[in-house]
Amino acid sequence: MRVLKRVLPFALFAAVIAGLSVFRRVRLRAKRTEQHADPAFMYAMHAAFRRDLDRLVSQAHAPSQHTLDGWDVLRRQLESHHRGEDEDLWPVLREHVNTPVIDDMEHEHAMVPPALDAVQRAIDGNGSFDAQARELQRLVVEHLDHEERTALPLVAAYLSAQEWHDWLVKERSRHQPKERVEFLSWVLDDADEDNAETVLRELPPPGRVVYRRVLAPRYRRRQLWAA
Repeated sequence: MRVLKRVLPFALFAAVIAGLSVFRRVRLRAKRTEQHADPAFMYAMHAAFRRDLDRLVSQAHAPSQHTLDGWDVLRRQLESHHRGEDEDLWPVLREHVNTPVIDDMEHEHAMVPPALDAVQRAIDGNGSFDAQARELQRLVVEHLDHEERTALPLVAAYLSAQEWHDWLVKERSRHQPKERVEFLSWVLDDADEDNAETVLRELPPPGRVVYRRVLAPRYRRRQLWAA
């Protein structure tokens, strides 16, 4: 009985904390359901693609090993990003609005893998891949511009904040921890203040500290794209 009296207050306290936590999650989910999606995270990813495509083109005539290491990361991120949109984002958007814009997005995505393969074949041939890099840049940048003009406004208009959040979480869950670390470091590399804040606010405060003190310095030591 004495043990029960000592344990009971702690059990009640834990139950209250757990109840408040559940209530907070439910309230937050309801709030996200009422609000519209804010695809700012997508713009941060697009900025990272444009950044690395500029690096690829500028170094294609005389690539170093650092260039090739940067290319490997860029290719992985492009393939993962387009797969995540085609398999998980566009189907959700179609449930709200069936529009040819989504067909355009999928068609443009299908044009990118052959361009990626062309760059890789040129790299494997140990020569300059300037023409192939420029063609890849043209395709991807035109697609990103088109998506920002037509598709992302539809995401913001029709998807709820919760649906957008669920998509981000789903994409994270598809990757191993090492891959998530690489993505975070990649998207934040040389990001401007607004894009960096957009990405970092998805992390809890301890995660931001770990990024700044551990992950970012480790990523910089890889010297991707170093001349």
